[in-house]
Amino acid sequence: MPEARSACGSRILNSGCNITIQASLLIINLHRNLSALSGVLYFVPPGRNSRHRFFYNFHKPNMAQRREVREVVLQALYAEDVSGFTWKHILSTVIEPRLPDDKNARKFAERLFLKVVNNREELDSLIQDHIKNWKIERLATVDKQILRLALCEFLYFEEIPIKVTINEAIEVAKKFSTQKSGNFVNGILDAALERLQEENRIQKKGRGLIESS
Repeated sequence: MPEARSACGSRILNSGCNITIQASLLIINLHRNLSALSGVLYFVPPGRNSRHRFFYNFHKPNMAQRREVREVVLQALYAEDVSGFTWKHILSTVIEPRLPDDKNARKFAERLFLKVVNNREELDSLIQDHIKNWKIERLATVDKQILRLALCEFLYFEEIPIKVTINEAIEVAKKFSTQKSGNFVNGILDAALERLQEENRIQKKGRGLIESS
């Protein structure tokens, strides 16, 4: 498995850590200060009991806000991308435990997660078209997932205003990556948005037509 690095260049997954699916010891460092992560993030290998769990347990957020839901989806996508777990396993061990009592939030999170997973090739193609002299594989894993999330909202979530998507992506990037990542994400999304609008690929309706956040 190739090494993944954070936006600031720190190592976040390395084969030398002896991390395997069987042991489920997936080390995630989405931020230089782990206290920035909220809620609970853990993985349980299929067929194993609770003593095999490896988890970070922080304060559980108020999930009424979609910002927190996006953060859960970001963590789920990161885990799916670097761990090799199936999407079903990620849903049951990341998203569902984080949103046990909020049906609407969980439904939105699951839909967003699956839309990104099922359309990853298209989303990555859009990203690749707007990163000059770079290969998408070289992007920081967190930044890549945030871009996938935002582009997915552009294309497949008609009810979410464009500016809301962009503002949320920038803020999540600042929280889980670096201040520079916020500017980077903003630039890529602006360029991609212009192209998608020229090609008439963005179709918003209802609240999604609102121009301001």
